[in-house]
Amino acid sequence: MKKFVRWLAKIFKAEITVEKIVNVDRPVIKYLPENGEITGKVTIDGDLKVTGSLTVTGEITCYKIKEGGKDEPTEN
Repeated sequence: MKKFVRWLAKIFKAEITVEKIVNVDRPVIKYLPENGEITGKVTIDGDLKVTGSLTVTGEITCYKIKEGGKDEPTEN
């Protein structure tokens, strides 16, 4: 289909503007504390990869996206 449209544009001498969308990855921010702990409130927007173990004192709240599109909190 793309070739056909280009062919028609060439025959009728029409100028077609091509728009390219480039996705740029978000920068990665790494927190490397000296004592091995991050204290305070931490919000992560995106994926979290843990290599090793994760020790939590307190609560963890995860959101699971349902097919309807609305987030629903799930406590683990």
